[in-house]
Amino acid sequence: MVGRTLPRHSSELTWRDYLAILAPGVAHLEEAWQGRLEQSRLLPTPTGRHALWAFLEQAPLKPGDEILLAAYNFPPVVQVLVQRGLVPVFVDIEPQTLTLDPDHLPARASQRSRMVLVTHMFGHPADLTRISAFCRDRNLLLFEDCAHAPGTLQKGTQVGSVGDGALFSFGVYKILNSLGGGMLVLSGPDADRFAVPRFSVRSGPGSLVEPLARLLFSIGSTPGLFGWTLHPFLRFCQSRLPSLARTLDPTDNDPEYRFDPAGRAPFRPFMAEMIRRQVSRLEANVAGRRAAAEGIRSRLGKRAEQIWLHPDRHGRSNASYLGVRLPDAAEGARLCRAQGVGCRQREYLDCSRLPQFAAWAADCPESTRAEKEILRIPSYPSLSDSDQERIARALLQTLQP
Repeated sequence: MVGRTLPRHSSELTWRDYLAILAPGVAHLEEAWQGRLEQSRLLPTPTGRHALWAFLEQAPLKPGDEILLAAYNFPPVVQVLVQRGLVPVFVDIEPQTLTLDPDHLPARASQRSRMVLVTHMFGHPADLTRISAFCRDRNLLLFEDCAHAPGTLQKGTQVGSVGDGALFSFGVYKILNSLGGGMLVLSGPDADRFAVPRFSVRSGPGSLVEPLARLLFSIGSTPGLFGWTLHPFLRFCQSRLPSLARTLDPTDNDPEYRFDPAGRAPFRPFMAEMIRRQVSRLEANVAGRRAAAEGIRSRLGKRAEQIWLHPDRHGRSNASYLGVRLPDAAEGARLCRAQGVGCRQREYLDCSRLPQFAAWAADCPESTRAEKEILRIPSYPSLSDSDQERIARALLQTLQP
């Protein structure tokens, strides 16, 4: 018998977090982050993509400059680069961490290379020691995509301040969820010369619809409510209102995507207060996620060696996203969902093989393999022992000959 339906992600918000909407309180990100990104400028943005856009707009870059980045990535990030006239140069990933492999950087760099964009995929810390050394030797900018990485540590320090800039994202599928919003971190020697980014974002009563929709989405994603609220609603939309389903829970690559700086509501003061409240218990949240992941792993026995990644290879992962490697992630997803286990396959793609980036195609076999084999499964503190057992049982079923 299938128990409660498990969402694939839960930010673990409390009712006190939601009260921040009514009592904005702190409105400064520096205070919200409580010194975790010391000696960096923290600038609010409507989304993480807005943070990247703002950095590219003011950085010493010009059309035709090359940006080195992992091929296994989120396609809209690459599309932002292309939209600004920059050239994506795809680099393969480490199979153990799903992050950019520094061994491949020298062969992919050229005289036109100007920046490395490194993604801490699934909250796994990338090899910043070697990547930053490579950037220093070549006089390249370094930008960190920390959308998955609040609470991820490298040498005991929050990632995001090693390079010249970084983005953070606070959407409903993130470990810090403020119903939207993002953050640009500036840490390089030229950080002070960056102007505070200004966006012509949506305003007026219509702009309130976005955070309200994310509020309902976040409440509906609460593990105890998900199976009775959001899950049946999404299934209804998928069968009757597919366009709305794609808006609420996007799954497909959109080759025509273009970033619209004015397409989102602004960062609001209550978002900083929501972040502050969650950052105050971030270590407990990370510890709970890591414990849940270890609970699932221990129940897999020796089979864990076959499917488990190595997220702590270059630091400490925050376990915000838990990925496993299966022979067929699509079939694994089907079997997991049949057991009431929320999951997602092909969430991130080998961008070096996508049609919209055909002009910059590259051979990145580990990225191709990750796209086919990686399945994201639940890993949050409120998973009970029986939940962990059910997830492990579903995964073992996918490994049956």
